Amino acid sequence: MHDGSANRLSEVYRRYVARLHGLAERLISDRLKRQYSAEDAAHSALASFYHGINDGRFRTETSGNLWSLLATILHHKVQKKGKHLREELIIADSVDPRPSHEDAVELADAIETALADLKPRHVEICQLHYHKGLKIGETASLTGCSRWTVRRVLQRFSERVIKHMEHRDFR
Repeated sequence: MHDGSANRLSEVYRRYVARLHGLAERLISDRLKRQYSAEDAAHSALASFYHGINDGRFRTETSGNLWSLLATILHHKVQKKGKHLREELIIADSVDPRPSHEDAVELADAIETALADLKPRHVEICQLHYHKGLKIGETASLTGCSRWTVRRVLQRFSERVIKHMEHRDFR
């Protein structure tokens, strides 16, 4: 990216991030805010805009057009995240939330086995996220890891637990 392009994108960020954050605050329901912050939505919209500019998908000639484009991107981000949350809630509502005693013991065993294979820092990531209920960004800040690393660790941990559970089902 040329210095001029980088400067223009920095200017777009400086000029519009607060407005996008404010719009996201109004768009995101309280229920969705538990999983998707206005800050995340604003940054996600700006990231999509930057990628679209680099790919040649977006062109704006005036600041009015630019705001309209950014607001549209943000709306789509919030709608998509809201739809994803509704799908998760439908699935969660259709399952009895109370596991049987045997299932709870089996899950605890699978978690213990999966944690035993992890590095101490990865165990800390899992404990902060799952036990303390911290968000990925908060967990990343406390552990000094990137968000990507936290997501990767949590994904691998989940896969290990699932694999252990599936292995037990075939015994």
